[in-house]
Amino acid sequence: MSSHAINRVWVSLLLIQTQAVAAPFSQPPSIPSTPPSLVRIPPKKKVFSCQRQYVYQGKLLECDSNLNLDGENLRPILTEVPEALSELNLYQKNRRSTHKLAYISTVGLAMVGLGFWLSNQYEGNKGIVIRNLLVIPGIAIGGGSLVYGFVLLNTNEHHLHKAVELYNDARPHKRIDLQFNLGISF
Repeated sequence: MSSHAINRVWVSLLLIQTQAVAAPFSQPPSIPSTPPSLVRIPPKKKVFSCQRQYVYQGKLLECDSNLNLDGENLRPILTEVPEALSELNLYQKNRRSTHKLAYISTVGLAMVGLGFWLSNQYEGNKGIVIRNLLVIPGIAIGGGSLVYGFVLLNTNEHHLHKAVELYNDARPHKRIDLQFNLGISF
């Protein structure tokens, strides 16, 4: 077969296929179909969101980084006033030091548990003495570090407020207005 004959066979096959495919669509449907409705999915709430905000030059901005209540997003603004920046650094240092108090509280709690466990291992006065030697100091250590931690966090918030005050005194035309309470919320 010549190439001309092969081309005629291919053309005739294509015509047969297009007629077979086009035949069901030759007439329009009697009822027009509607597209599926678009359902609007509400946006998900941010997992890491800042609860503390401030207003600077008419913009509402987040005060803290995504993982900690550290006031880190104020740093670029406070760098213009070194005294305010040092107060922010002190605020962040004190917040980091409260993590040590969690370990101290854990030691106190472990002493309480160990004291009760060991006191059950011995009978009589020996068990009572062991319990008193471990449980009472454990409660004092755990409770004391817990109370000290809350007091430190509460007084530490004043360093952040002082940093903003120092900045506002030095730059009254570019004020920072905190939009949150400086106390500890439970």
